[in-house]
Amino acid sequence: MDEKKRKTATMSPAEKKDKFQTNAIRVSAPGRVGLIGGYSILDKGNTSYSFTVDARVHAYVITAGTIRIKAPQFRLDTTAVWKDGTLRFEQDVPAAAFAKAALQAVFEYLEFKKIAIRPFELETRSDPAFNQGGGKSGLGSSAAATVAMVHGALLHHGVNDLKITHHAAQVAHCRAQGKVGSGYDVAASVFGSQEYQRFTPAFIDGFPANADKPWDYFVRPLPVPQRLHFVLGAFQEGASTPGMVKLVGAWKKEQPKKYADLMQELDDANVDTTAYMEQLHTENTEENRCLFRDFFEAGRALTRQLGENSGAPIEPADVQKLIDESMERGAFVCKAPGAGGKDNLVAFCLTEKDAQRLKAFWKKEGLTLLDVAIQNEGVLHEKAQSVQRGLTAKNRP
Repeated sequence: MDEKKRKTATMSPAEKKDKFQTNAIRVSAPGRVGLIGGYSILDKGNTSYSFTVDARVHAYVITAGTIRIKAPQFRLDTTAVWKDGTLRFEQDVPAAAFAKAALQAVFEYLEFKKIAIRPFELETRSDPAFNQGGGKSGLGSSAAATVAMVHGALLHHGVNDLKITHHAAQVAHCRAQGKVGSGYDVAASVFGSQEYQRFTPAFIDGFPANADKPWDYFVRPLPVPQRLHFVLGAFQEGASTPGMVKLVGAWKKEQPKKYADLMQELDDANVDTTAYMEQLHTENTEENRCLFRDFFEAGRALTRQLGENSGAPIEPADVQKLIDESMERGAFVCKAPGAGGKDNLVAFCLTEKDAQRLKAFWKKEGLTLLDVAIQNEGVLHEKAQSVQRGLTAKNRP
């Protein structure tokens, strides 16, 4: 055994941990809140808006003799072998799907580009905020973990291109889920708070040959306006997003004309909401705030109508009542984000006093307040320093 290996073998666990953190490539990818377009984004050409928060999944990568993956959130600690175009895990459990798909996509790209694969150890760690709300925070932990693993593994091989990270992560996330989704959560974890329109599903099948070519999605950075105070709460019940999406899809097949008309109205409202959100950055006037709220509420009402038409509990009566009461207790705008149901409630308030009043009301109603702040940034290469936590739209540099 040479001197370097001997020293490593005799290190204490604390010393190994310190060495790992010192020498590792360190990246992190954020969680997100899907504010606008939770259903309309499924159709090509429609607009969505998501913002990212300071809850992050961190990935650490170091050179090693074999490929090893440690991902506690997926209950995974295993070695892996890349052979004949396939990544094989020694511990191949269903919970490993996202980690396996992430590295499979990376290795496919590296092999296509004739970049030699260098064995590594990859470890992921999630910020505690992802485990709030009974373990289901609704912040998109699987997308954040996928992006962090993909970006870390690519950086380890000298590939530092967010477009390639984005495309590989989209492919990995779709494969792990067993379907081609809209991709808004992956895009947010890569690029940060954004206006987004989805890609054509066929691009997934073109990977890795199209990894460094343009796809037909649309991404435009758009931070949350500084003077909006953010509050996020989680229900105890949770929601079945796949079930609700299935019901909406069934109604789309049964009533394609009514579906198309409703989606056009909804997308128009979402586009206007996003436009006035952007306007608040430069002209935060009462008139613009009211217009933002009016279009936001129009989109919320149309999304609720989508649920009523399809039978999906997107905004059930008790949630509607709670949102309406929240508007009387500090919320300027409020809705069930993403796919809706009883996962989360998100609100923006105009003052900190209003935000505190709303938090007190939600706690009284049994919601769990999620301890996250708006950060607006996407995936980060942390290098020698940890990500600065607690950046908000108000104090962000």
